[in-house]
Amino acid sequence: MKLSKNEIIINIAAIQLIVFVIGKLFYGNYAFGILLIPFTVAIYKQRKKSLINKKIAYGELQFKDMLIAISDGLKTGYSVENAIKSSYKDLKNIYGKECFVCKELEIAISQLKLNISTEKVLKDMAERMELKNAILFSQIFSVAKRTGGNMPEIIKNVTDDIVMKENVREEINTSITEKRLEQKVMTLIPGFIIIYISVSSPEFLKIMYESIVGKIVMTICLILYLLAYIWGERIVDSIMEE
Repeated sequence: MKLSKNEIIINIAAIQLIVFVIGKLFYGNYAFGILLIPFTVAIYKQRKKSLINKKIAYGELQFKDMLIAISDGLKTGYSVENAIKSSYKDLKNIYGKECFVCKELEIAISQLKLNISTEKVLKDMAERMELKNAILFSQIFSVAKRTGGNMPEIIKNVTDDIVMKENVREEINTSITEKRLEQKVMTLIPGFIIIYISVSSPEFLKIMYESIVGKIVMTICLILYLLAYIWGERIVDSIMEE
């Protein structure tokens, strides 16, 4: 799963702006933000990973709801093909027709109308979506189709397993939301401290900004600050990926 061009541009611009502000806070001059461009790359890589993880989590949530809709359709007597078509209406009502899974369902429905096999349609969808659960479902469906298993029952069991797993993931994400907020607050505190000192004791920061020793100290502080930020983000991301 990738970020759109607009998302990439917006995030790079926002990070670069933040880097210029950091240049002002740590060195007393916005121009130092140019020298901090390498940090922009490191921050963007971590930010990109976090955004992709969020998109994956949201995609998995939508896919889970799609499976529930398909399973419900099968219970009412629909064929798999018609259940897929019916799930589009449910997903559109929940997330809107521009949602990630709705767009994939539109492609899938178009393929089904061209008499492409359901097995291939689901496989293609899984490859485009790049979601673990989508790939798993496609593989299980393919095996069940070839072995002639009870398709409605198999889909129900797979759906139940995926729903249970995603519900656990959502509970974990909810439980770490507070910790994520704390981490963001801790990230902002050093900046506020520097702003406070610049207002209350500007002569102190003047020494740090103008002397070589002061610049070295501020550089060390900045490196530690950025490492702490990246480390904190990676810890949160690793929990969400589990």
